[in-house]
Amino acid sequence: MESKESGFYAYASSPAEIGQTIEQAVIISSVEVDTWKALDIPGHFISEKVLEGIDSCSFLVADISVLNFNVTYEIGYAIGSGKRVLLTKNKSIKDGILTIREVGIFDTLGYKEYQNSSELSGFISSANKSNPLNIPNKINIKSPVYLLEGMHKTDWASRIVSRIKKARYLFRTFDPNEQPRLSANDAINQVSQSHGIVVPLLSSNAVGSEVHNMRGAFIAGLADGMGKALCILQHEDDPVPLDYRDFVCMSYHPDDINDHIGDFAGKVAEAFQQDTNITTTSEDTFL
Repeated sequence: MESKESGFYAYASSPAEIGQTIEQAVIISSVEVDTWKALDIPGHFISEKVLEGIDSCSFLVADISVLNFNVTYEIGYAIGSGKRVLLTKNKSIKDGILTIREVGIFDTLGYKEYQNSSELSGFISSANKSNPLNIPNKINIKSPVYLLEGMHKTDWASRIVSRIKKARYLFRTFDPNEQPRLSANDAINQVSQSHGIVVPLLSSNAVGSEVHNMRGAFIAGLADGMGKALCILQHEDDPVPLDYRDFVCMSYHPDDINDHIGDFAGKVAEAFQQDTNITTTSEDTFL
């Protein structure tokens, strides 16, 4: 017997109107959709239970009315995991600090606007919940690492680059000075062809930190969903949400970067070894 299609809805906790509309839409929808409000949270970080919810669902619905680090990471994770992702936006809610136009990513993925629970419920019930985005699987063995760069080449950023070079890995980058917008397709392609991903998160004091960190959340989610070696670096205690701290390497001193990139380089080497094992297990001989 074919299993029943079920979904998971990710959305920001603020403003409250978004959640209220979504929760009502889920109740009256003809499709089974859970939200993070229904999860067994006590004793667990919300992030752990949300990712479990995504893993167990057939498709993800995610609300981008107000852009949010957690939800953006979860969208990337679902895409990387091969899930169908449906994006929604409440057009009665004004844009937050960040807009979809500034960040990119979501405008190329596409989203459905709604203004009440009835409209949203109709979309959830009728939307195509199969056919996830295609994820390429060819690794760029000459340049196996992908780095998300910031707008300014600070000492902290330069140390990260120098340590990757010292690990003797050639790498590709997204540089906002050369390419002001990051499309979802480009991010997916770049992450998919990498063995390892490095995502430095900028302090809230840094120019352009909001846009950069939102892109970082999406790329990190993609990498985790695809099972890539991932190094998320953050300077001191800002800006990752508390429930995502376990995913992040804190750096309080420049030398901390050396250790974190060293660990990351080892994981990339393991990925290379696994890839070699996979490609050489054929019964075909050398001749």
